[in-house]
Amino acid sequence: MKQNIYKIIMILSVPVLFYLIMSGFKETDLSNRNEKTDQMILPVNPQKKFINCIYNNDYYGLNDAAKYSIYGNIPRYVDSLNFNSIQIYGGLQGGAFDSALNSYSTQVSGLMEKLDTSGLKVLYGRDKISKLCYGQRLEYEAEGGNDGFSYSRRYADVITDNGRTVLHPCITDCDATPRLLCDSIYENLQHCNIVADFFSVADTGVWYLKPVMRIDTSDFSSTDSTPVVRIDAINFEGNLIKSATIRVRNFKNSNFEYLGGYISEFNFIDEPPSTNLNVSGNLVSGLNAGRDDDHLDLCKVDFKIYWFGQVDVWFDKLIVDDEMGNNLFNANPDIRNIFETKVTEEIDAFRSSNLHPSNYAYYVDEMVYSNIPCIKRVTELMDSIDAGSRLTCATTNYLNTRGLRNDTLGNRVFFQKLNPELFTNDAHEIPGMFPNNLTLREGRFNQIAISSSISSYQNELQLRFGDKTRAANENQGSLVHQINFAREQRNLYAPNAQFIMQPQLHSFFIQRFNSSPEWSGIREPTNEEIQAQAMLTIAHGADGIGWVTYQSTVDSIPGSRVVTGHGMLYYPYYPPEATPRLKNIFGQNKWAYVGNMNRKIKNWIPTLDQTKWKSGYSIHSETATHEFIHDIKSLKRDPYNQYIEDSPCTYCDAQNQRYWEMGFFDPDFNNLSVSSIDKSKYFLMVNRRCVPDTPASGQGDFRGLSIKFDSTKLDGFRNWKIVDVNTNLLVRTFDKDSNIYVNMGEFNPGEGKLYKLSPVMQEGGTLVADEEVSNIQFVCNGTVLNNGKNITIGSGTEIFFREGAGINMTGGNFICDGSSGIGNILLQGIYRELWNGINLINTGSSTKIEKTTFENTKSPVVIDNSQFGPQYAQKIIRRNIFYITQDSGIALRIRNQFAMLIDSNTFDVSNNNSTSGIYFSNYSDPGPAGGTTDDNCFVNITNNTF
Repeated sequence: MKQNIYKIIMILSVPVLFYLIMSGFKETDLSNRNEKTDQMILPVNPQKKFINCIYNNDYYGLNDAAKYSIYGNIPRYVDSLNFNSIQIYGGLQGGAFDSALNSYSTQVSGLMEKLDTSGLKVLYGRDKISKLCYGQRLEYEAEGGNDGFSYSRRYADVITDNGRTVLHPCITDCDATPRLLCDSIYENLQHCNIVADFFSVADTGVWYLKPVMRIDTSDFSSTDSTPVVRIDAINFEGNLIKSATIRVRNFKNSNFEYLGGYISEFNFIDEPPSTNLNVSGNLVSGLNAGRDDDHLDLCKVDFKIYWFGQVDVWFDKLIVDDEMGNNLFNANPDIRNIFETKVTEEIDAFRSSNLHPSNYAYYVDEMVYSNIPCIKRVTELMDSIDAGSRLTCATTNYLNTRGLRNDTLGNRVFFQKLNPELFTNDAHEIPGMFPNNLTLREGRFNQIAISSSISSYQNELQLRFGDKTRAANENQGSLVHQINFAREQRNLYAPNAQFIMQPQLHSFFIQRFNSSPEWSGIREPTNEEIQAQAMLTIAHGADGIGWVTYQSTVDSIPGSRVVTGHGMLYYPYYPPEATPRLKNIFGQNKWAYVGNMNRKIKNWIPTLDQTKWKSGYSIHSETATHEFIHDIKSLKRDPYNQYIEDSPCTYCDAQNQRYWEMGFFDPDFNNLSVSSIDKSKYFLMVNRRCVPDTPASGQGDFRGLSIKFDSTKLDGFRNWKIVDVNTNLLVRTFDKDSNIYVNMGEFNPGEGKLYKLSPVMQEGGTLVADEEVSNIQFVCNGTVLNNGKNITIGSGTEIFFREGAGINMTGGNFICDGSSGIGNILLQGIYRELWNGINLINTGSSTKIEKTTFENTKSPVVIDNSQFGPQYAQKIIRRNIFYITQDSGIALRIRNQFAMLIDSNTFDVSNNNSTSGIYFSNYSDPGPAGGTTDDNCFVNITNNTF
């Protein structure tokens, strides 16, 4: 039963009714009052999945007893080190490229089943997939373009023929002079950028030349030996190493016919046995003869096309395949099927979509431009068997700068051609030098880990970390540059791809035995450097981190070389069963440090999954004035380990030595689990300095941080609170208009902290200044305590309260007035959750609640202990709507209160037990002062329905 009762406590009912008519007050329609809220905010599963992954060398043993195996380490990944993902490189133990499926499928499936129950996401390396992806195909267009993978010079007309742009030299009505048709391939470094068989993609093998062209059928004869074109192969140092002539009769197919179309493979059955279109890439007499590893830009590899001037030809492009590319794109379907089946049988046996939920993606290590066509073909084969399967490839700016003359091309073609769902990017930028307050505990590394002064180390480290400009070195650029470049290209060309960055966790040490021992490699990072890399990665917008590597490895070739890699475990034979490497080469507790760092990232992941990266900056080179931050102070410790920032700030770092990184994030409103009216902002601060504190030196790079926020970028609210996302503890509450530097506390060397910055009115908490909101929508997640400050809620405001949230006033004035603007005020429980209402204790004489709708609370308004005089008209509750739908609900509870104005309210009280409209307790009549409650209506109602 619903009835509207207007209790008039002024002088006469007629003037009040006239006032109501003139005011245009309208009752809220109950039938759809929750519709807007339910549409705006829907609880669903997060869409984004931040990855924190540790890489593993091969499948290792596949039995529970092998401590070095993945089997034996699952609890360590999850419980001790706090990773949420792992990767496994493909290898012999997981099924070799030429192994029969039934020889390993049971073991691999058993491993996958155990990982399925672990909760880990897994990137599975599979030899039969990765080795085909490492196949190479290059297409050199005759007419130019194609991102430089084309001939720079051409000596015939460019025409369009059958939808192709081609060169067309002819002997009738043309220049029939025999001559070069085209030469000088611009992007030619792909034939010499990888000569070691490290990724099974060596350039020193056989290359297959496949010119795409046609002749006129009227010129064809299956026995005609007239030469058409010749291909001259030129090696790295510019010498001719092979000439191959294609004649008219070579155009015939297996039926000795030529149908007149464009072909790329030719029949040499009538030619001498050695006649073919193959050329070696070897270092002695092949394409890579004379190769200079330090100056690949000197490469002169070319495939010149010479026309004999005797037969019209239409020349489109030259395709060059390596052996695996030739297998995958072979004209013979029987050969293709052998290699295609290797992919399809793997996907069918270990499919992710219904057999193995741990199968997050299949993994291929560092790829280059020439791999793209083979990767594309492999993904097509994968999709044909299991549309839910995914492939991730590791990209690297290092290989791009070595293999591309145009470094800005980067991975653009990779993104455009493949549109991957996810990819990784590899960058190792830890300097060889280390600060001399550390001691190298493993002397054999002294060839690649060099002790230096703290200042020299600091300068080198900050150069290697760098900023968005390339700098730092002549090749791939600084760490920040590489992260930024990969993310920017992703955003432009494959915006939905998940970006996983691979910084450095391990060491890689090579000792060669020549006339004298030679050492090379990369040293193990300090604990502080590990965290700094992770924090820089997140600050610049990566969607995950991939760390190399978990196991330690030794690869020994007697008398030649020893390759050593230090990961998170000791070698399996030292001690006899592999155990956690508690100490790194400097004696720091690496295992515990990485576990604690990952625990922090694990605590961040729910926030990272529901936010969208916005921007990142290197303060030392880009200043601190970005987004909602105006400035910072970077504070060194004084001799008493204090952080003093009083003017002139003696211990403040200079502007260009404020080595801090900032990352900014917004709520991801495309994620339906995020409220569309969330006012939060998120930011990450990273202390890039990494010198550790040691008992002997006391020179650690601890820093204090203070931040001045830009009040113009903090809209809608005056009181803001900062919460540490890791601990969920309050850091500071501040008044945005106070113009102060907010003390953020101390940062350890390399440490990053992720913060949530949000209005107190949204999150709950204690105000530090008066608050005023108007014409705004937001969710109130906790109880707001006014702390004696005034709260003003203006017209058009809609606040949706979480269960248990509310506003508690002690002193101050509470004004909730929807009469002066275009819309009433709505105070409502979100999703119909029961909130705690407005509690007013000892509020001031200006308290006013007018044209406000209350829903989903048993006690919308409680007023207690007034502190003002008898002029009751200054405390007003007028023209409001109270919906009470719970047992024992009381719309308006007034205790220990002088008379006040309660005018023209609507009480919609459901027929529940003990519900009340207005309940007075210890209400005092102030006496004659412009009217009394006795003159109008004194209400004390219980167990009534209105």
